[in-house]
Amino acid sequence: GQDLVLQAYPLALVLGAGVIVFPLMTGGEGPEDGFGRRDRGALVAHAIGVLLLVMSFWLAIAISLRAGLLLRAGVALAVMLAAARLWRAPRRPGWNARLIHLCGWAEPVGLLLAALWPQQQRAGQHVTFIGGFALRALAVAAQVSFGHGGRREEILGYPVMVPVLGGVALVAIGARMAMEFDPQRYFTWMQLAAVAWLVVLALWTTWALPALRATPRDSS
Repeated sequence: GQDLVLQAYPLALVLGAGVIVFPLMTGGEGPEDGFGRRDRGALVAHAIGVLLLVMSFWLAIAISLRAGLLLRAGVALAVMLAAARLWRAPRRPGWNARLIHLCGWAEPVGLLLAALWPQQQRAGQHVTFIGGFALRALAVAAQVSFGHGGRREEILGYPVMVPVLGGVALVAIGARMAMEFDPQRYFTWMQLAAVAWLVVLALWTTWALPALRATPRDSS
């Protein structure tokens, strides 16, 4: 029950939002009508995915930790490839679309890493939730804020802040992973991860604040 609350719920949110976010933010494609007749197969597929995701937590506890983690990673990979169409390269220009695309890959890759090292599964989960979800949230928020704040050309270009944010976030992810593999320096790695992520948030706020305070426009 605890795993369903702390892991299954946010993971389902990450995957479900990704189905809309990735085609829109990296390819300019709006979401399809999920209640149309032609989409009933997709709805059934999503329902099966939900059942398999929940089953993966039971499987990890009752039968095999690695098998449960592999099933979870398989569900995430299937959703990202089939529903979010992550297999396609970004068609929108700019660093930000590519960062969002990489964040999408971080989500199933992190779960696969957790399955490879089940006893240190939290290391892989940090890739999924920090690199995949948290960093994606900042990148998507920047694209929306700049688009509606009259700076759409900047976010569709190649501002240096985007790779800087991605690089500092990698430091935070690496430090969080090191906490699991180097417990003797657990708190040292924790401090580094915390500082790095605070730097990410500070840089993002400084960069995006003018767009957030701008008069909203109709551009996206």
